[in-house]
Amino acid sequence: MKLFGLIEQIHIYSIFLLDPIVPSHHDLFETLEKYERDKNLSVGLQSDSTKKFLKINPLKFLCQEIYSELFEYFNKNDKKIYFLESRKYFEGLAKIARKASKIQKQLDKSGNNKKELELEIYKLKVEFDYRKAIGINEVLLRNISLYKPDLIFIGDGHANWFYLNKQEIKQKYGIEIEEYYRNKVIKEITQDDLSFAASKSDEHLRMNDILKDKVVIITEKVEPEQKIEQHLDTLLIQREYDAVKRGRVTNGSPHFIGTWDLEIEPRGLFEVYLQKPLLKENGSIKFVGKIEDCLGSATLQGELNPNSISFTKKYYNSLERSEQPVYYNGKISNKKILGEYRISHPHFNTSKTGSFKMRQLREI
Repeated sequence: MKLFGLIEQIHIYSIFLLDPIVPSHHDLFETLEKYERDKNLSVGLQSDSTKKFLKINPLKFLCQEIYSELFEYFNKNDKKIYFLESRKYFEGLAKIARKASKIQKQLDKSGNNKKELELEIYKLKVEFDYRKAIGINEVLLRNISLYKPDLIFIGDGHANWFYLNKQEIKQKYGIEIEEYYRNKVIKEITQDDLSFAASKSDEHLRMNDILKDKVVIITEKVEPEQKIEQHLDTLLIQREYDAVKRGRVTNGSPHFIGTWDLEIEPRGLFEVYLQKPLLKENGSIKFVGKIEDCLGSATLQGELNPNSISFTKKYYNSLERSEQPVYYNGKISNKKILGEYRISHPHFNTSKTGSFKMRQLREI
């Protein structure tokens, strides 16, 4: 089986209120030309491309444009086409959305039990995101195992997960990934592109239509020895799910575990790993290390005293794109720590503050 991971949309963060950009995939179709003469070729597409959308109250699920283009292309070439998603999967998502909506109405009318209801809504949000990003993979794999298509076209994040777990997939489903192709952005949309599109757009020509061909995507074959890392957004969704389900964000053995969100504790769950050697002097321990949480990974530097701890964290791998340091100060009692954190504004003389707690799991 040959696996293709597709960039379906590109989100642009700017002052302009833009819908996600649907990129062109010219290079992909050039790559596929070599398969046109194979009369027995079968294809698996993630989405049912015969429909523009699927409506299940209260949600509307849109078919991404690339799958419609692939359906048209392979249908024209008389290839057998299978759709890999299932209506049951979407019904499960809609059920979560209806439940969340019902709890939100209760929350709007509630008095003193808001914390409990807000936690329930957060848990449902995490479950929804997990099913979309990771839970769907089981649905796709079951149908791939059933239909056995030669070429598979799925979202880039799902394909990345497939490839990183290919040994487990082979053992469980009997599916062998022979080749892996992925979309790669080689030219991103620049500020000049945005300014140009804003100046040329009007009621008849959208900025999105102008920007569509400004981003350039190629289809790259991943070589067996090539190092592939898990997509950060998928990793963080897995962490959110694990924080809710088992109170952890990694599978390691941290020195401390805590949360910087005392209202919805799983949202702020973090784990502290200290690096050795530690510098011990005059009853205090100076340390460095890292923090792992649902926002990403951060460096850590601080000092531990018999009755207090202070440390600074700075994210280096996060979707938040923030390089502002976060300062923590806490008091220790029976290996439990309570304290405050502070984040200074990068441009103004103001700070965001909050409370945190953590507890020690390993001896230092």
